[in-house]
Amino acid sequence: MKMRLIVLYFNCNLFMKKLIIICTFLFVNLIQSQELKIKELLPPQSKEHNDLTFLKNELQGKQLVMLGEQTHRYGNIFEMKARVLEYLHQELGFTTIAMASSMYEIWKMNKNGF
Repeated sequence: MKMRLIVLYFNCNLFMKKLIIICTFLFVNLIQSQELKIKELLPPQSKEHNDLTFLKNELQGKQLVMLGEQTHRYGNIFEMKARVLEYLHQELGFTTIAMASSMYEIWKMNKNGF
């Protein structure tokens, strides 16, 4: 009986070591895939797009771009998204835009000549 318990304990210990190695490997890959690049941008009110030229290299060959925000509390985030969308359309040729927003905000944006 003692022999079986020792073998079982050894197998569990080996399983846990393998599990820890796999989890560590996955965690390291996740951290490395989430590379954060900080770029200094012009204010949202700016009509220039020269600060967004880095997107040309980043988005080369891409057909889908998803823009998110950390919070919905600040209006300048949406103003900056509008600048990015202008750049994507005018400079990179993106033609279809889908937005997660209320119908009123979309209507207001269309009315203002986005």
